[in-house]
Order: sequence, then structure tokens, then C-alpha cells
Amino acid sequence: MTVFWGRTLLGEGRRQLASGSARRGAMVVMAAGMAVLCAGLLTGAAPGSARARAPRVQWGTAVEVPGLKALGSRIFWEARVNSLSCWSVNNCAAGGWYADPSGSAQAFVAVEQEGRWHKAVEVPGLAALNTGANEYTGASVYSVSCAAGGYCVAGGYYTDGSEHVRAFVSILANGRWQLAEEPALAALGAGMISSVSCPSAGNCVIGGSAAGEAFVVSQVSGAWGAAQEIPGIYTVSSLSCWSAGNCAAADEGSVVSEENGVWGTAEPVPGTADLYGTVIDSLSCAHDGYCAVGGWYEPTSYRSYPFVATEQNGVWGAAVEWSGGPVLTSTSQIASVSCASAGSCAAVGFDRYGGIKYTYQSFVVDQKNGAWGTPRLLTGSPRNDKITSVSCPSAGDCRLGGSYVPASNRREPFVAIQTNGRWGKAKLVPGIRTLNKHSAIQTGIVSVTCPSVVHCSAAGTYTNAGGFNLEFVTGR
Repeated sequence: MTVFWGRTLLGEGRRQLASGSARRGAMVVMAAGMAVLCAGLLTGAAPGSARARAPRVQWGTAVEVPGLKALGSRIFWEARVNSLSCWSVNNCAAGGWYADPSGSAQAFVAVEQEGRWHKAVEVPGLAALNTGANEYTGASVYSVSCAAGGYCVAGGYYTDGSEHVRAFVSILANGRWQLAEEPALAALGAGMISSVSCPSAGNCVIGGSAAGEAFVVSQVSGAWGAAQEIPGIYTVSSLSCWSAGNCAAADEGSVVSEENGVWGTAEPVPGTADLYGTVIDSLSCAHDGYCAVGGWYEPTSYRSYPFVATEQNGVWGAAVEWSGGPVLTSTSQIASVSCASAGSCAAVGFDRYGGIKYTYQSFVVDQKNGAWGTPRLLTGSPRNDKITSVSCPSAGDCRLGGSYVPASNRREPFVAIQTNGRWGKAKLVPGIRTLNKHSAIQTGIVSVTCPSVVHCSAAGTYTNAGGFNLEFVTGR
């Protein structure tokens, strides 16, 4: 595959680059059930016409994920959702890990159907495989992706009897999770799945690392193909597919594309090849194949600056970076990007500064008509805020989540919405204070996903009165 490197349209003031024991605080929170009527798509407004006024948007009340506490240990009571995906309004799947009575991590999945979350369950068949788990190792779901109709794939890792980490997937079809399996991965040896993307039922791609090499495995019409190594990168950390056989993947500072079922060669994002410590943290592709990556680079060992880059028709444009200014003061990075359509994306991130105890200041950057703006704070930006995820169901209408420290001095999860291109104020997740009783750096929104312009869900963490970490969901 031949890739031609293009240029990214810059907004005003932007620059184009020239050339295991860590389980404390691992808990989950899911905020589901945000309803919003977004103009154009629902009202039938013609392209370019004035957008209808959107009604008031409200989040549902946070509640604990059912069944997870019963799976875990009464001593540890810790769990974390790592990934959340929705195939339609009020229909989602989530996955992560929980601590069993021995303190080992076990992988779980949970499903929401028609607005009701069913009990979380251990990934079927994984107990027979995860025989080498101990207090430092175990199993976890890293990524979940759902296609229309409720077809989902959950991928992650487990620890075999020789204490080797190995990859697995489990498929949700017809409302039931299938036994965990290693599709075409046994020959690769030890490894894990870090990203999954399913553009349609039975057509998915999994990516990760095995034996020190990045790999992808494609599923076509329900059948898994052979594992394919991706030279030039260590792992596939981010993966996004907009149709069967058409995807983008990223790791560190490199990107690679799949066109019509053929994967290319990983190459650095244009303009970042000579930068020190370049890392891509997020990748998002719209349904029309327009993609964006976001991350950070380190010009010195004491600073880092955020950057984004976009792709269209197989052409990656040069990275756009921001350094310095009133918003970016110390160590800054893009945490999440989301693209609604070609030329319409949003990126969120945070600036970290301080000594032993970090203080955060978050920012948002919007792309309009292909031009990126400059990083700016949310209106009425909360104190010590850390935005971690964003999702854009349509151009100019996005949702974000993170955590902040309000007057209570306890870190709390928050959400904010963008309507018709304008970001609203950050708001506490409803009901979270009845659950969140301790301050922990892990507390906050982990993932926001919007299956349509009328509904979004979010996953995150909180800490109970005993100082342990549990998960919850919300509904409207």
C-alpha cells in the first residue's frame, strides 16, 4: 500500500512541526443515560441551515454495577472497568477486572440491555485458562467493541500455568458471551490484546503485542483469519475501523492503515520522527474514514507538549502541536480524541504540574472545517480538573468526562457537554457523592461513548467508605 503524506489545515495561532500492586484505586463507574436532541440529524434541518435549539441535557443517577461485588473478595472489593462500548441507545457492554478472594485479578464483562444492566460475570471459560494467576498477575479485559445488533468482542489477557501472559477474546452474540479463545494467536506465544474494533457484526479486528511484536487479527463474516505482524511498532495500542477491511492503528509515535483488507507499514506521524519521547494516546475514526490521533512529545526531560494529526483517504497530515501559553504550563498531553466526521473532531487533555502531589489543569481543543483551534479551559473550569475522555456523536456536539476536586476536597467524577459548538460547564455525576467517600487519584471517568446523537454512556471509578474501589452505572 502506498501512502502519501499530506498537510493538516491549521487554525489561527497553531504551528506545524518542522521535521498488580498498582491495583489500589482500581474501581469503576459507569454513567449511562444522557439524552439530548441534536438538531440537523433529528429535526431534518438542511445542511448549513440554522440548527434547532437543543433541549436540556441530564445525566442519570450513578448506581453500582450489579453482581460485581458478589464476584470479588470481601477483603479487597476492588474492580475496574477498562472499556465501554454501546451498539445502540441503552444497549452497551463493558469489561475490566476484579480482585478475587486471593487478590488475583479476574476478567469480567457486563451487559446493559434496554436500559437495564445485568449482573457482571467472569468471562466464560477463562477460569480454566487463567491458572497462573496470583496476587501480582491474573486476567483482565482491556478493550470491548460492539457493532449494531449487539455483536461485541471483548479482548485482553490471562496468565497460564507457566505464568505467561496470553491473549484472549470472548464474543457476545445473541445475548450470550461465548467461551474465551485465542484466535490465531497460539503460534505467536505470550502476549495480550490491547485494542478491539468492530465496524459491523462478525467483522472485527483485534490488535496487541506478542513476543515483542505488534499484531492484528481480522475477523471476516464471523471467522478469524491468521495473525499478522505489523513491523515497526511494538504493540497496537489504539485501533479504529470505520468499515470492514478499513482501519487505522497506532502505537508510540507511529500510525498504520488498512485499506480494503490490506495492512500497510507502520510509519511515524509526519513531523514527529525526530521528536524525543513521542507517544500517541488516542485514535478515533469517523464513519466516513476521517481519523485523528492525539498524544504528546517531550522536547526536554522536564516538559511535554500535546499534538494531534489527522488522516483522510489514506493520507496522514503533518502533526499540529501547541507549546506554552496560559493553558499549557508544564507537562501537557492529549488524553482522548473523537471525530464525528471529516474535519470535525475534538481533543481533550490536561496539564500536570507540581511535586509529589500533582495538580491538574485540563483543556479542550476543537477542530472545525479541518482547522484546529487553540487549547482552552472549560467555561467555569473546576479546580484541579483532569479530563480523560471525549466522544462526539455529531459535528459540534461532544461529551467529555474526567475528575476534579470541588470544595469538598475529594476527587469526584464529572461530565460536560458541547452543544452547537459551545462547551457547557463541568457538572458532578448525579448521585456520585452517595457512593464516593474517599479521595483517590484513580477516581473519575475512564471512558465516554455515544452510540447516537440522543444518548451517551460513561465509565469510571469511585472509592467507597472503606477505601476500596467499586464500580457503578447510571441510567435516566
